[in-house]
Amino acid sequence: MRGTSAYNFQTGMMGSASFTTQVKPRQIRWAVVLLWITFAQIAVSILVAVPKSHFDDTIRFEVPILVVLLITLAFSIPKMSAGRNWARITIVIAAVFGVLFDVSNFQEILQGDSVMAMLDLAGDVCLIAAAYFLIIPPGSRWFTQKK
Repeated sequence: MRGTSAYNFQTGMMGSASFTTQVKPRQIRWAVVLLWITFAQIAVSILVAVPKSHFDDTIRFEVPILVVLLITLAFSIPKMSAGRNWARITIVIAAVFGVLFDVSNFQEILQGDSVMAMLDLAGDVCLIAAAYFLIIPPGSRWFTQKK
């Protein structure tokens, strides 16, 4: 006989007396969505920057960094969504480096295309929010329970 399943608002998890179901917290689900939005933003930035790379040395330097970040996210997002803690740590580190990279290039971003600048800013906000959702207790608790 199965017990009734009840939602625990403190842990953000489903639980029951006779069995335990590990439900992905909504913070992790939001982080996944925000990371895929960031992935799309980076892909668009690369597609826009590559034609300009023949003319600008700065863009030629930025494109490989964006490609590495894109590959890191493409590999890590599904693993993190499956509960792999190493992927969560990788994403948080990539988020820190990605935002620091944009902060260091803030003047160049503002001098460029205003639409791309807004897109870049939106990507950074999504990346920061996703990293935040991954490190706050409901998310971090879920990763420790998945071990």
